[in-house]
Amino acid sequence: MPDLEELSTVELKKLVKEVPRLIEARRSEEREKLRVELEQIANERGFKLRELVATAPKQRRQRVAGQAKYRSKVDPSKTWAGIGRRPAWVSDHLDSGGALEDLEIRGSGSYR
Repeated sequence: MPDLEELSTVELKKLVKEVPRLIEARRSEEREKLRVELEQIANERGFKLRELVATAPKQRRQRVAGQAKYRSKVDPSKTWAGIGRRPAWVSDHLDSGGALEDLEIRGSGSYR
């Protein structure tokens, strides 16, 4: 291994570009070697490797709506958790000079 302190800036930059490629090549070689070894072990025991590593289909995570933090004063059925894109009714309230705090829901479900 070269003494890094002895390398020039140009040589160091070249090394920085080359290292990720070398790491990926080495990992690919090691992965293939391990796959062959695992197939051999599985075959010796009467299995196919794909049988052993097969996984169940990925299940989509259920998205849980956040608890409402803001409620429209015009239409109380419209709420917003304060996450994601701001609803038009919130933007309209802010554009008309209102403050976001005006729409906050207190513990009892009423405004502040």
